[in-house]
Amino acid sequence: MRLVIPISLSPRYNPNPGASAGGVVPSEKYQATVPYLATLLGTINAVGVISSVNSPTHPLAVTLVGPQTVSVAFGANQQPLDRDLVIEIEVKTNPQYHVEVERIGENTYAAMYAFIPKATTDTGNNINTEIIFLVDCSSSMDEENKI
Repeated sequence: MRLVIPISLSPRYNPNPGASAGGVVPSEKYQATVPYLATLLGTINAVGVISSVNSPTHPLAVTLVGPQTVSVAFGANQQPLDRDLVIEIEVKTNPQYHVEVERIGENTYAAMYAFIPKATTDTGNNINTEIIFLVDCSSSMDEENKI
């Protein structure tokens, strides 16, 4: 499984361009180095037994908590917010589907359904597939602000 966490700051949308909320404002042009940093400390709970966790984009320190649980942190104290974080998690037996429900309020829940669709060509060869559903609740698509 590949988890992509967008942590790069990008000035793609500003609902009120004339106002500034203070803090660090990302540059409107690409920069090889950035002054803003992030720390990472998290836990990954898998459906199956975890065989490996790594990142092709950032140094990670991975600690095995149990057969299905690891804790992850940046290998260095802080990392620049210059690119998205990619974490690759390999489990011994990949699940075909997964349902997750989280309570986020007294009578409010969030749900996620993940599945791996199977597709084949006319000759019967398997095709690697990925389907992403994105729900944007930000207001970036209101009026003339469409991306």
